[in-house]
Amino acid sequence: MDSFVYRWTNITLNKTYTGWHKGTEDDGYVCSSASEQFWNDYNNPAYAWQREILVRGTMPDCQLFESQLLDSMDITSDNVYNNRNNIMFNLNDEVRAKLSKAAIKRSQDPTYIKKLSDASKKQWANPEHRKRISEANSGKIVSEETKNKIREARKLQVITPESRAKAAEKLRGRKYSQEHKDKLSAARLRAPVAICPHCGLVGKVGSSMKRWHFDNCIKIEQETFDDATHSISATQIRREMGLG
Repeated sequence: MDSFVYRWTNITLNKTYTGWHKGTEDDGYVCSSASEQFWNDYNNPAYAWQREILVRGTMPDCQLFESQLLDSMDITSDNVYNNRNNIMFNLNDEVRAKLSKAAIKRSQDPTYIKKLSDASKKQWANPEHRKRISEANSGKIVSEETKNKIREARKLQVITPESRAKAAEKLRGRKYSQEHKDKLSAARLRAPVAICPHCGLVGKVGSSMKRWHFDNCIKIEQETFDDATHSISATQIRREMGLG
């Protein structure tokens, strides 16, 4: 047994960090957290800390135990320091395979799916979380390559009638605040004016224009049909004249 799983607890704030380490319990190791908040709190003399050794074993066993333990926790909670992105750090192929197999099985479990859904709804119901996401994406420049990848991915999406019915049911009867309506109105006023190159319609660039015009304009089909008809007619005339 060359490794162990540990948990640091900020007793003052009732916050925890869980991790694993290959080494001895008295080798001076603290943790490998990438959380700036953890280190700020850990180095704050006003906070009391406690470390618990949860399990001892081989490195693969401890890595697997830590991953399963974190899966059972709400890592989006403000009471958890763990950074989920670091879980796959330094794992060997055997452990990765076990984690992958467990993740596939987990993703098919209705109870697990519901827990994820409930956690996501709870997270997005928090105005502060929505504000952080909005600020992080505000002014973000997306490359043309990324835009094309998104377009291609959306083309492959299959929206079933059941999904459409669920979405419609959620939107039915929804009431928007006056503040929200004002924001939508202001956004429409700021939208640039464009002309559909196929039918000549002039309007604000938005979902309606993009949905019914430009590459989706009905005039495209009509132009294609006219071209095809003209081609057929020309071929018939040549045949009647004995030219081909």
